[in-house]
Amino acid sequence: MVDNLAGEKHAKRRIEFRNKLKESTIFYHDSDLIRRIVENLLINAIEVTDSDEQISVVLTEDNGDIHLTISDEGPGMTQSFIKHKLFRPFETTKKQGVGIGMYVTREMVKAHHGELEITSKRGKGTTMDIRFRKKEERVEV
Repeated sequence: MVDNLAGEKHAKRRIEFRNKLKESTIFYHDSDLIRRIVENLLINAIEVTDSDEQISVVLTEDNGDIHLTISDEGPGMTQSFIKHKLFRPFETTKKQGVGIGMYVTREMVKAHHGELEITSKRGKGTTMDIRFRKKEERVEV
């Protein structure tokens, strides 16, 4: 999957995938939607990191909630950028991009009753943690 995400230029990357879910874990989800979320976040991580910087994708469980966490060692973002610009459609800092990737990703997470939390520090990297609540705790709106 990674080879197809951002072109040949990024095919040989240090991307660590870890599945820490118990075998008994049941996660009701739309696999196409989850794949698109992971692809969007991985593409962003690949595009902002150098080839020697680590990217990780980790699945964990916490009290029945599933966490999908993607971290990178890229340049990071300011809190102001995250709050005011990151999810604004058609606003981008990339030379090649239209600025809808994170907006669409957040909407897909919401559609899956998930929550997206971003931790980032300039010069240190970014962690995107998506929490999917266990089914009985979902609040339908």
